[in-house]
Amino acid sequence: EEMLRKTGGKVTAGELTLALDRLENAGFNRGDIGIYIMMGLPDQTPKEVEETAQVALDAGSRVSLSAFSPVPGTQLWAKSGLCDTDDPLLQNNTVYWYYMENTQDWESLRLRVKEQNARLKE
Repeated sequence: EEMLRKTGGKVTAGELTLALDRLENAGFNRGDIGIYIMMGLPDQTPKEVEETAQVALDAGSRVSLSAFSPVPGTQLWAKSGLCDTDDPLLQNNTVYWYYMENTQDWESLRLRVKEQNARLKE
């Protein structure tokens, strides 16, 4: 809830469940619906992302974790720890990822979510 507030919150848990109910009533299979969750935002913890992912997984949808990468000139860029003279390659989420704290925790989370997504297909 706190991260939702900080980032301008897109969807609450209740709204997600309602949307999934409506899509299911329209004929979609929940296991075929993917929810994208941004991870690695400044000040965000793996635990926060895991809790968010668990809400979506418990609702029966798949989760796709999307790695954050900073965009110069934004407020999040200022919090990223990068400066304007740093190599632009660091803005790429596959590279920026390795400069984050708790890299092993994030990778472990990615694997757990992948395993839980696979169980939805069983």
